[in-house]
Amino acid sequence: MAALRIFAFVIFADLDFVVLFAAGLCSSLSSDCTYYGLLEHLNLTASDTGLEMIRPVKNWNTITKVDLEMVLYGILGVNEKSQTVTSHIFVTKYWTNEFLRWNQSDFCGINEVSVPKAKLWIPEIIIQQDASDGDSVYEGPWVIVHPNGSMFTVFRQTLTFTCRFNLYKFPFDSQRCNITFISMDSDVNSLVLGSAKNDSVLMVTSTQFMITQGEWGLKDIELVNGNITNGWRYHSTLSYIVTLERKPFLYIINFIIPLVYLLFLDLASFSISVDSGEKFGFKVTVLLSISVLLLILKDILPSTEVDMPVIANLCVAVFTLVWLSVLESMLVSFLLNLDPCCDKESKKIYRKKDIKGQKEADEENGQVKPEQSFFALGKLGDVELLKLILEEVKAARQEAGSQKKPRCYRRMATIIDNLFFVGYLLTFAAFVMTFNLEAAVCRIQLEVGLVYMFNLIVGTGALTMPKAFAAAGWVVSLSLIVFLAFMSYMTTTFVIEAMAAANAQLRWKRREQEETDDADSMTDDSDDDSGQGRSEPETKPILSVQRSGHDHFDIVERVEMGQMASMFFNKVGVNMFYICIIVYLYGDLAIYAAAVPISLMEVA
Repeated sequence: MAALRIFAFVIFADLDFVVLFAAGLCSSLSSDCTYYGLLEHLNLTASDTGLEMIRPVKNWNTITKVDLEMVLYGILGVNEKSQTVTSHIFVTKYWTNEFLRWNQSDFCGINEVSVPKAKLWIPEIIIQQDASDGDSVYEGPWVIVHPNGSMFTVFRQTLTFTCRFNLYKFPFDSQRCNITFISMDSDVNSLVLGSAKNDSVLMVTSTQFMITQGEWGLKDIELVNGNITNGWRYHSTLSYIVTLERKPFLYIINFIIPLVYLLFLDLASFSISVDSGEKFGFKVTVLLSISVLLLILKDILPSTEVDMPVIANLCVAVFTLVWLSVLESMLVSFLLNLDPCCDKESKKIYRKKDIKGQKEADEENGQVKPEQSFFALGKLGDVELLKLILEEVKAARQEAGSQKKPRCYRRMATIIDNLFFVGYLLTFAAFVMTFNLEAAVCRIQLEVGLVYMFNLIVGTGALTMPKAFAAAGWVVSLSLIVFLAFMSYMTTTFVIEAMAAANAQLRWKRREQEETDDADSMTDDSDDDSGQGRSEPETKPILSVQRSGHDHFDIVERVEMGQMASMFFNKVGVNMFYICIIVYLYGDLAIYAAAVPISLMEVA
């Protein structure tokens, strides 16, 4: 029995092996390792209009999800006038066809197959901001299909898309542009767009494969899913928010630095003498150069901007300052030319008065002949001769004093020139600082910026704001401190010079009064002596050179600021002086009350 059992086990084992071997042989003979066999299995060798026309789902309620992957390979150009961006993109579309599936083991492990696009349904995806030509898109003729029914296709495009630019901070601006993919044929109930990869991966991929950037650099890519409606249907959208950052170095070299140089040249032109005749022509040349820069800026920026860019405001401000400087130069030249005219008129008037006085004297003494119109010195007495000498000395002193004094219109022109230079410098510094605040932080009112910068320049409130200086950095902070120190030096020097000029003017007026009193007393004494018939020797010379023990510009007297304003300014100037003092004190107290405690708390 045992032997029979062993024999039966061996027989059944051999039969199982034969059956298994035959099944394996049959399966190997039935597998097709060709793509053609796979296409026949998928019914793609014959024309199947159903796969081409209908959405590939077995249940019409099933939503087809299309995943997109866009890689930005290059930024070819940006046109600010037309507000368009030209770029180079690769887009991959992924979706699933439920009718095209197979078992890899049945076809020798084939894991993908290429199918012509004409035989399959392809989702029609467009870019909403596309402004390119039709020839700018290159699409491959194939669709890659996988065993689970997933498939993808790739197209390349030189994309020119519209973007709403914000050029307020030009050329230090960055633009956020949308590239929105949308299906215009299918609504959200049949097709939904998604992203195959997240935005961080797309940013890294685009940065690695970026071919060219040019003037602009890629800063960030964000993905946003949403829906859009045309009034009666909602469509799914996928937006790529691309942030582009401008490289401003070229504009700094070609535009901003020349503008600053021209401004400093205009400031330096205040040192040119008006008498040389070169000052006015120099300022006009600077004005024309700034006009050329404005024309260059006009060709760059669009004319549809609601808010003018900060650099345009800066150019207009510089142009206006130079224009006012030209007008001021014309006014100063006009005032300087008035003095010779006034001298000629005064000489004519004096000559007429002398002739009239001579005629009156001739009428009183009787008609005289022309050859007897001058007195004979031998016929004059001592008293008359001394009177004539005294009158000549007084006239000589008055003429010498008028020559030493600066002429009226020349002095007015000098004051106007100096005041305009100080106002020119302060206005430009305030505008530049306001420009920096607007470009770096936010938009503020012009009046607030001017009052704030007036206090920064004149006062010391800025040095008590360590938080602002710490946030600005070493370079900007040191530059601002050096600038404030220079302005403090200029202000102190101006005040000292004003005090010295006030002392000199007071001392000169006092000396003139003393000389006038001495001359009057001498005239009275000579009249008394001549009346009494006495003639005493002179104890004081008629013409004397008196030298003071100190310089006229030595500061020996205390002169208040209000008194100096009354001495140097007219009524309008005095009022403007007090208005500036009030604005300064108000702004200084406002800074100390608001900004300083907050800054100290932030540092602590």
